[in-house]
Amino acid sequence: MTETHIPPHVVIMGAAGALSRAVIADFLEQGARLALVDHSMAHLSSAFPGLDNSQHLLLEADVTSATAMTPQSGA
Repeated sequence: MTETHIPPHVVIMGAAGALSRAVIADFLEQGARLALVDHSMAHLSSAFPGLDNSQHLLLEADVTSATAMTPQSGA
């Protein structure tokens, strides 16, 4: 029987920050699939050019705002 390696799936809030970048680099070395969340897509795109692909997600969200995190009808 062969073992199948399933890469870890990781969500990181405040991903464009300096400490998060170091943590993300470590997870990338491990082959993790990442969902990176920050309040600014511009910051994410600048910090992680080319990372928004089929293996990883870059997501803009203000997790400090309940209104921003509440699904809106029709969205």
